[in-house]
Amino acid sequence: SCSREGTEMKALGKTLAAENIVVSVRTERSGRDYLRFSPHFYNTSAELECAVEVL
Repeated sequence: SCSREGTEMKALGKTLAAENIVVSVRTERSGRDYLRFSPHFYNTSAELECAVEVL
């Protein structure tokens, strides 16, 4: 999970989705949004690197 002060997490989630990177946008009780990544054993290193590049 990650968030960044001053970054619109919902918009970033849409950008990632446009690149076929699946994340979910969650909201803490405090109202702060964050991205939730859930990589699995079947994800490749290339897929993880792509997600980092888009970020």
